[in-house]
Amino acid sequence: MVTASPWRVLWLEPAGSHLLEAPHLGEYDAVVLDDQPASIDRHFAALPPGKAETLPRQTAKELQHHLRQRCGELCQLLISGGVLVVRLRALAGVHSTYQGMLDLYPTTDEVCLSNWWIPAATRLSNLMRAEQQIISAATGDRILVEEPHHCFEPYLMTARYAAVLEPLVFSDPNDRPEVLARNRVGNVVACQIDVGSGCILLLPADGDRDVLEGSLSDLLLLRRGYEQSWRVPEENALLQRYGVAAEHMRTERRLVLNGLDRVHRRKARVFEDTDVRRVLSRLEHATKSSTSAKTSLTDLYNLVEIIKGRLGGGDEGLINTLGISRTTLEAVKRPANDKHLDVRHSTTGEPQELKSETVLGALKAAEEIVQTFIDHLYNASG
Repeated sequence: MVTASPWRVLWLEPAGSHLLEAPHLGEYDAVVLDDQPASIDRHFAALPPGKAETLPRQTAKELQHHLRQRCGELCQLLISGGVLVVRLRALAGVHSTYQGMLDLYPTTDEVCLSNWWIPAATRLSNLMRAEQQIISAATGDRILVEEPHHCFEPYLMTARYAAVLEPLVFSDPNDRPEVLARNRVGNVVACQIDVGSGCILLLPADGDRDVLEGSLSDLLLLRRGYEQSWRVPEENALLQRYGVAAEHMRTERRLVLNGLDRVHRRKARVFEDTDVRRVLSRLEHATKSSTSAKTSLTDLYNLVEIIKGRLGGGDEGLINTLGISRTTLEAVKRPANDKHLDVRHSTTGEPQELKSETVLGALKAAEEIVQTFIDHLYNASG
């Protein structure tokens, strides 16, 4: 299937074109692969992940031969400046197997349907031949972009990953793919591998397809601009502006991250404070679903007492130091001390009903007091 963009793009996906039916890959500017068996051929659409299928020996040999041929076409595409985008999924477990019917001691050969493209990337191919783990299954949507100037940043911001790349892929300093994004614990979920004049982009599998198409179009346009030997002055000026913008973005990103690191270090000292930990503990207990309304009001009252004791000067000290209104303070104190509500003090007879809006008002006021208390300590720590 060719997109509406000026580029010829082949989309290999379960519901679209399939590798075994596709024209020669050299006909395209880019190939987008949703890396799963159903992208190879419709025959494998019903093959569950992690399961194997037994094929006749000749059929499996023909499949192996066809996949090797397609990989050769892919190498030619990349060397000539084309792009392969792989929507990455775990490689393990989806195989077709075959064995000789007349063998006395049958052996099983495997045809992996989801790694046919790997030999096009030397680093990955060498690791695969050495039987090293390359890609592992993992799922999530917390993606941290390493290269904010990259054309695929918009796609990475919308995507969920279904696999991560193993650290061994990046261990060789002389043949190290460019990391584009990681998850929260540092696993690489997106990278770029240059091959000849082209490149392979390994990206999270599940993201907005329209955004992916737009990002790919931008990348092809940019690469075409840099690769052309003869340029008009306006083209040179625009490429120069792009380079300056990308460098500015990298510099600004580093400044922001350095600032965040400085803030987090300073903030950590505040949250190590004993009174802060006690206040937050009471606030957390007050907001638990298992905590009764009366206990919540008591917790909120006590945390305010801790803050008043820390600041000194009683109610006036808290109001003046933190800039809290008396109305906010009373929203916590009044219901906790009202003997008719039977919270901290009791009266004779039937207590009044404790309304939910009273508790919610006290909680909102307490959160405001705690936030301003933390802000006060943070500002004072500088």
